[in-house]
Amino acid sequence: MDSPNDIHEFDKQYMRALSSLKLTDCSEKNKELLHRYIKFCRSKGNKRSTITADLMVAIRLSRFFKKDLDQTTESDFDGLIDYLEAGKKDTFGYRKFIKKFFKWTTCGNIPGWVRDMRVPHKDTPVQPSDLLTKEEVNRLLNACTHTRDKALIAALLDSGIIRDYFLKSFFKDHTRTYQKRPIYWLFTSGKGRGFNALVYMHRYDKNLLAKMRTDYLLELEAKLDARIGMLSESARDEQEKERLGKLMQELVAYDEKLNNKALGFIDIDLDDGVAVNYAKFEGLVEGI
Repeated sequence: MDSPNDIHEFDKQYMRALSSLKLTDCSEKNKELLHRYIKFCRSKGNKRSTITADLMVAIRLSRFFKKDLDQTTESDFDGLIDYLEAGKKDTFGYRKFIKKFFKWTTCGNIPGWVRDMRVPHKDTPVQPSDLLTKEEVNRLLNACTHTRDKALIAALLDSGIIRDYFLKSFFKDHTRTYQKRPIYWLFTSGKGRGFNALVYMHRYDKNLLAKMRTDYLLELEAKLDARIGMLSESARDEQEKERLGKLMQELVAYDEKLNNKALGFIDIDLDDGVAVNYAKFEGLVEGI
């Protein structure tokens, strides 16, 4: 059962990862190994978001190697790294998982090539601890000045769909409530909704667009590119590859526009009002 405090849907993502493991075409031994690995991680108190990320990496590795994970050799892994680096794809998650997995499966008797593997430091801009907690959502409720906003957010929090609401409906409701003069601005890549960011206009500064691009958009592009690169040639994966490819095209086009605007170091003047300031970001923001 989903936790009522799971406002970021980590439990749902975890259950989806388990379903992916059940449906994937890896060996039964791999499935059994990964279920035991999950049980071990949970016994150690690992967060579900971390276990989910590990599990998705493991599923991709199973598809790539087409062998049992505990039989992975240095040559196998070198081939994977060469493949990823040739496509300028991120190797961090794969290196990190292999180290953790072999430490567990060998009870600490780690093969030399795994022990000596270098896992570079990686700054990750968004961690579960960075996201809104229930206490912070309650603070958001207390900050609401409009009775309708307060009631709506409270209902969404209780129903567990607050994440979907902010992704799909918040800006529309907010714009209607504020009579097309929103104080929260929705930066979005387009119809595919590959990238979305809500910006509070009173916190905006001329460096924000550059930060949005380097810390979030480029990171998203790298993860999406890595995901595409790990898909197989099965019919289902080919469909997913086509869908993600279109999403990547949308992100790349948005990246170009965002970079051009970022280089302009655009200032806003609150005295000019919402309409004038919002128009400065035409092509980057949702229409009002």
